[in-house]
Amino acid sequence: MYIFPLISTAVSLVFAVMLGRQYAAKRKPYQLAWAGAMAMYGFASLAEAVGQMNGWTIPLVKTYYIFGAVMVVGYLALGTLYIQDPKVVRWLVLIGGLLAMPAVFFSSFFSDGAGDTEKLIAIGLFEVVLIELMVLAWVARDKFSSIWLGHLAVGTVAGIVLTVMAKVDASELAILAANSEVPYDAIEKSLLLRNTVISINTIGGLVLILGAVYSGYTRLRKNIMRETAIGTTLIGLGAVFPYSAGYLEGYFGAADQALKSIFLTIGIIIMFFGFLQTGRSKPPAKKEPSPTEKVEAPA
Repeated sequence: MYIFPLISTAVSLVFAVMLGRQYAAKRKPYQLAWAGAMAMYGFASLAEAVGQMNGWTIPLVKTYYIFGAVMVVGYLALGTLYIQDPKVVRWLVLIGGLLAMPAVFFSSFFSDGAGDTEKLIAIGLFEVVLIELMVLAWVARDKFSSIWLGHLAVGTVAGIVLTVMAKVDASELAILAANSEVPYDAIEKSLLLRNTVISINTIGGLVLILGAVYSGYTRLRKNIMRETAIGTTLIGLGAVFPYSAGYLEGYFGAADQALKSIFLTIGIIIMFFGFLQTGRSKPPAKKEPSPTEKVEAPA
């Protein structure tokens, strides 16, 4: 099934290059954030393709987990935050934070490999951070993209370090790969690592998906910037596929690696078409001044 991750790799890297060229020309922060996220998407898909073709190794599965599970959703959400109405952002962050809080609690409370002290520290630390994000989304909503970037940078560094340090059960990795199951389940994830991923992906996923769909809906309803509205909606809907695949696997164990690869490929293709659609939009035509508004040139 390596054909699907190869397609994802090609599409996402082309996507990243196009966004990078747009950023070089227009210097819009969301273009840079999305270009970086698409590059991460491509690296994760490439690691998956190599793993399926040549066999999974410990460095390869960690690379796949870092770029795919730890990083990409947060940076896609960052791009959406740069273009989203702050009044909408505060509600999305509130809903995402409220959903993440019980997820963090149960992830820590029912962890078999952690002691009581470690559980309490993990619960307290992440619940405080989630509350902080929800409060800041309300009191500093116009600057929340910068706030999210700061938290995301810390989460990225923590996620990379914790993943690199994590142990991987080589025998379990071989069994998972042989049964076409998600290979990064063989990584022995600490509470800090699991809760970092849960926090970023829960809030980031809601900002990305619901924010994009809402933005597209409001533009279509007002009949303004229709190409951008359709493209933004497609980007949000495309993100549903990898996001839902991760949650099906993470919470219900219902997505094997083959199904996840298909979901990732469908998602990136839909997002790419959404991006192409937004590129078709044209700025509103300048209104010609009325005869009474025209100024005669001096003789």
